Amino acid sequence: LECVEETGFGVGTTLVAGGFIVGAVITPDMTRFNRSVGDVVKQTALGVTLGEYVIGLAGVLLAHAVGSSDITRVITSSVGWVGILVILLGTFKINDWNIYSSSLGVTNFIDVVFGRKVNRGVVTLVLGIVGSVLAAVGFLDAFTPFLIVLGVVFPPIAGIMVAEYFVVKRWRRELSESESLPATSPTWVPATLVIWALAAVVGSFVTVGIPSINSVVVAFVLYVIAGKA
Repeated sequence: LECVEETGFGVGTTLVAGGFIVGAVITPDMTRFNRSVGDVVKQTALGVTLGEYVIGLAGVLLAHAVGSSDITRVITSSVGWVGILVILLGTFKINDWNIYSSSLGVTNFIDVVFGRKVNRGVVTLVLGIVGSVLAAVGFLDAFTPFLIVLGVVFPPIAGIMVAEYFVVKRWRRELSESESLPATSPTWVPATLVIWALAAVVGSFVTVGIPSINSVVVAFVLYVIAGKA
């Protein structure tokens, strides 16, 4: 029999909900060249409904039919080596998005905080090498704890973004009127960093509810209070 490590409800929900929220936070990287709000909605809606639910459900049904959680066995037992090719191409595509978003984040961070322009191609290459090295040395063994950390660290960012844009609206006008980051936008907002840290701590240590949702709600509420004060 295959030994499977049990995952608690809190951990499982954090992995799932946190993963969705991380995806929501980096969605602007993927939709930045869309021509309209409608295009953004269509892209994200189709990605969630078709990509997450329909294809995910198909994978679950195939796994039950084959009687295994081994994705390679599931695919080879159903559609053969064509399925393996699909997995490989899908992995390339997913990691293409990951490294694209990572390179944007790193280059923008260096530009905004330190005022230095760095070559995005070089950053992308370095990140790709680092990711490959981590995979080679067995980082996958610690992947679940890493995802748990992401599941409580990233969600507060979403809470702050939603609170600012829809409730506080301190910089909404400038953001709406500008096609890039407004010149009047601050480099650092200390209160936001404090709120983010507090929300992440709550998500990490409060055991009631779903950690990732807790961190989103705490960040949202604290930012609204700070913004309206």
